[in-house]
Amino acid sequence: MSDGLPHGWTKALLGDVTIVLDSKRVPINEAERTARLAVSAERFPYFGATGQVGEIDGYLFDGEAVLLGEDGAPFLDAKRSKAYLVDGKYWVNNHAHILRTRQGLSNRYLCYQLNVVDYRRHVSGTTRLKLTQAAMREIELVVAPIDEQQRIVSKIDELFSRIEEGERALERVQTLVERYRQSVLKAAVTGELTREWREQRHGQLESGEALLQRMLSARRQTWEQDELTRMSADGARPRNERWKLKYREPPTVATEGLPELPAGWVWTTLGSLIVWGPQNGLYLHKDRYGRGVPIVRIDDYQPGWTRPVQQMQRVDASASDREKYQLADLDIVINRVNSLSHLGKCMLATPEHAGVLFESNMMRLRVTPQVSVPYLERYLRGDFGRKRLVANCKHAVNQASINQDDVAATPVPLPPRAEQDKIVDLADRELSKVGAEALDPRELARRSQSVRQAVLRSAFSGTLVPSSV
Repeated sequence: MSDGLPHGWTKALLGDVTIVLDSKRVPINEAERTARLAVSAERFPYFGATGQVGEIDGYLFDGEAVLLGEDGAPFLDAKRSKAYLVDGKYWVNNHAHILRTRQGLSNRYLCYQLNVVDYRRHVSGTTRLKLTQAAMREIELVVAPIDEQQRIVSKIDELFSRIEEGERALERVQTLVERYRQSVLKAAVTGELTREWREQRHGQLESGEALLQRMLSARRQTWEQDELTRMSADGARPRNERWKLKYREPPTVATEGLPELPAGWVWTTLGSLIVWGPQNGLYLHKDRYGRGVPIVRIDDYQPGWTRPVQQMQRVDASASDREKYQLADLDIVINRVNSLSHLGKCMLATPEHAGVLFESNMMRLRVTPQVSVPYLERYLRGDFGRKRLVANCKHAVNQASINQDDVAATPVPLPPRAEQDKIVDLADRELSKVGAEALDPRELARRSQSVRQAVLRSAFSGTLVPSSV
């Protein structure tokens, strides 16, 4: 072996073993790109730095080439693809370098190798990373004999195909698991899961209606006491009962269109259960991130999963912001701005989250201790509850949003308190049966990409296939 390479392998600079066709690119702006979109499917793919993003009515290139991204964040993520193999007719703008290999080097071999290169030494820029043509030409490659290149490419194709088969199988499992989860959560919050338990205790439980009236009475009494305390501190004394008119009743529920509930249950609104909030989260400039206290971001939780606090991003927040936006045990955090598929996802804070802040694209609320907060979170987690939470969302380009009034008006099925606790117990038992298989889809994707990177590293260190020499 020479320089740590198998016998017969050499090192070469990318500029010496490729033809760079960047001069043939045609920059286009957004208006031109839109005008070029074709109505016919699968005719002329458009490629940029991130691969195919549309279709166009013309083409600049015809034939196999490697496209290598010129700018953007993927250069900092070792697991994201930077290079793509293209063929046929296509258009390339000024966000991707166009490479064709010289004799003795396979385009496919080059493409795979460019997706395992560490680009941090080659890119420049602060606000937006850029791989210049000059820097690209200096990238060092390892070049195996041509017949060995073909065997390496074939082996990579074979292993990647197996990975893709595994991904498809996991996707099918994920679909089945998610259907089961949703059926459990729906059975839980419609009373089906506790039907037998409830029938065995007929007449022994305080009804949901009685519980609701008791909570509403306590809510008003607490407000009145707080108001009297405030007025006393200000030196004011109410002369009559008119000051009570300022009390804002929680929104009432419109039962039209809602499903019938079991005997002893009642529909109410989330607002009738809230004792503090909803409160929108903290916004700070990106320069304040990277140090300080942990903060919950939109990617830190999914239904039934929350990122450990020690792995969360940190933010440099003032003492007043930390006091105002820190989470406490049993706070409920709700995503208020996102794509419609993720809008309204919830997180239940635990003692671990004490002192953790939450970002502005979510809101948090606290509910009365007379209600089981875990029961309420499981209702909002399932499709049965989430679709009511986002029913009045506002739509914008590529995203939707809900506001505090939408959250307060969300219908909630309220069982007797003892039944709420039983629902949580039975639902969690059922959901735990699929816990091992129900990994976060993004975590599965990260694992698959890690395996791909391991395959590529093995390929270009000479250990994936036996040497032909």
